[in-house]
Amino acid sequence: MIDINENLQGRDLARRGRHSEKNCRPGKLPVGMRITVHGQYEVMNSSFRSLLLGLVLAIVLVYLLIVVLFQSWIDPFIIMIAIPEP
Repeated sequence: MIDINENLQGRDLARRGRHSEKNCRPGKLPVGMRITVHGQYEVMNSSFRSLLLGLVLAIVLVYLLIVVLFQSWIDPFIIMIAIPEP
């Protein structure tokens, strides 16, 4: 087992984590070895996956609620697409 610790003070965690994963590609490893990422980068990725899942679920639930209110499948779709973006 080899531990690699990086000081990320003043640097972007996501960019640095992707850079580290890119440099340690599984194609460059001997057979039977693997890379596991721990620490803040792992927590950040897990949080973003959960946030994305929650956002998609919220959009679907709002769409279904509007479908019930308008009693139409196409009108809520048009309304949600036409909402101006900030």
